Amino acid sequence: MLRTTLVMAGLFGTLVAFATLRAEDVKKADTPDEKAAMEAMIKAATPGEMHKKLDPLAGKWDCALKMWMDPSKPPSEMKGSAETKWVLGNRYLLMTFKGDFGGMPFEGSGVVGYDYLRKSYVGAWIDNFSSGIMNSVGEIDSTGKVFTFTGEEIDPLSQKKFKSKQVTKVIDENKHEETFFKIDGDKEIKVMEIVYTRTK
Repeated sequence: MLRTTLVMAGLFGTLVAFATLRAEDVKKADTPDEKAAMEAMIKAATPGEMHKKLDPLAGKWDCALKMWMDPSKPPSEMKGSAETKWVLGNRYLLMTFKGDFGGMPFEGSGVVGYDYLRKSYVGAWIDNFSSGIMNSVGEIDSTGKVFTFTGEEIDPLSQKKFKSKQVTKVIDENKHEETFFKIDGDKEIKVMEIVYTRTK
């Protein structure tokens, strides 16, 4: 009995040693160099020139909004105010928006930044007129003053998905415009326009 126990103990020890050795071999083969991994992570998280291109959008703004429920009819209009500021070490622009739409208070919040890993701008938006989060990805043109974002939304009436597009144009340091489109096949239908004028 003792002999059997010793043999089993020896076999178990050998298996554990073998398993540990195999795990170390796999770790060496699959795990990237720790220093290189850390450097890559820091590089991907460091704000740079692409973030600075968002600077003209930071500040406090008076907003004039137009919304087209039906493209063949005049738009509904509303006034509002917004504040956009850098957060998390100048990695993201965070916006808070307040307005009044047809007697109903409207509040929204959005965030935008540049994702080095995806090599694109990224954005998200929430407001009290919906229960979802709208995500979008974007790029900037050669002038450095026009951002174009695309995303996917759901029509609350039909509950069908549709593509959306948002174009932000920097006019100067005190003014920029956002235009929103619903994409229907090869058609772009203008649904909203917001003019931001820096608060004096």
